[in-house]
Amino acid sequence: MTQKVAIVTGGTRGIGFGISQQLAADGYNLIIGFNSNETAANEAKNTLEKDYNVTVYPIKGD
Repeated sequence: MTQKVAIVTGGTRGIGFGISQQLAADGYNLIIGFNSNETAANEAKNTLEKDYNVTVYPIKGD
């Protein structure tokens, strides 16, 4: 069994979050990068996992 995984830098807000949503809708598990806003990252993770039934790993970095 293969799983689809995508990395989206800046994937927790704005255009990056929109891209994360589309990939999640297409069945991708996600690694979403963020710089400093852990609250937004956790909200994005929870929303994507709940709405699309995927696994999301928020990763802090610059």
